[in-house]
Amino acid sequence: MEWVALVTAPNQLIAEMWCDLLQKEGVPAFAKLPGAGAPTIAGGASIEGCWVMVPETHLETAAAILEPMLNDKQPGHRK
Repeated sequence: MEWVALVTAPNQLIAEMWCDLLQKEGVPAFAKLPGAGAPTIAGGASIEGCWVMVPETHLETAAAILEPMLNDKQPGHRK
């Protein structure tokens, strides 16, 4: 299974919430930090962008689920 970045969340906490939503809808997902050394907040969560990763086979379904939460100003990382 090939995992792809669906979108870049503003931070790790939001990415985890979006992953939880996708998982509740039956889409496998996990949050992935783009690089090491990013600033963190209490508990170790990143305050920089964080990718929402999904299997390539679920990409369209996942995008449709998250679309209501994204707006034109949200920088996304779609493959």
